[in-house]
Amino acid sequence: MVKKLLGRVRSRFNVAAAEVGDLDARAHARLGFTAVGSDRDIVRGVLERVIDFVEEQYLGEVVDEELEVEHYGS
Repeated sequence: MVKKLLGRVRSRFNVAAAEVGDLDARAHARLGFTAVGSDRDIVRGVLERVIDFVEEQYLGEVVDEELEVEHYGS
């Protein structure tokens, strides 16, 4: 189920997606998504839509979310 969800997210939003923690847990999954771009607001918007999409799939309860946008370079 997790692999299928990650594949859907990757293809729909053109982001990197992976199970990033609790790999041995069967009752829950910790997922990570990342996007790269030159416009901070666009990257944030994409990641917010990813979160909304995951919640809309009703595969389980989203217990916590953290969104961080970092800027590198000049």
